[in-house]
Amino acid sequence: MEKINVIQVAKKQEKEKKKREKTAVVGDMKPLEDTLPTLELLMKKTDTKSARSYQTNVKTKCIQKQRKRQHQMLQDIALFKQVLQHPAYQASPTETITEHLHNKLSQEESMES
Repeated sequence: MEKINVIQVAKKQEKEKKKREKTAVVGDMKPLEDTLPTLELLMKKTDTKSARSYQTNVKTKCIQKQRKRQHQMLQDIALFKQVLQHPAYQASPTETITEHLHNKLSQEESMES
């Protein structure tokens, strides 16, 4: 009895498949439909992704206008000229830069704490 039911189900599925294949543009979509995830699963995945992307989608720095960039560049040049004329830098540039970096890092660490 079960064999007959299995054979009938197989014949019915084959008929449905042939009927779907006759569809003009798309053809047989049943295998594709079976393999694709359901809409509910997709919605769950996108909800978790959108929550993460919302947290990381914070606006960073924007591009400055030409006048501001030029002004900043002139300030930087003036600062570099002062550094080059400083006696400690002229005596030992690498030690002076190293000391400055250590001081800057310790200052940032104290501000974070």
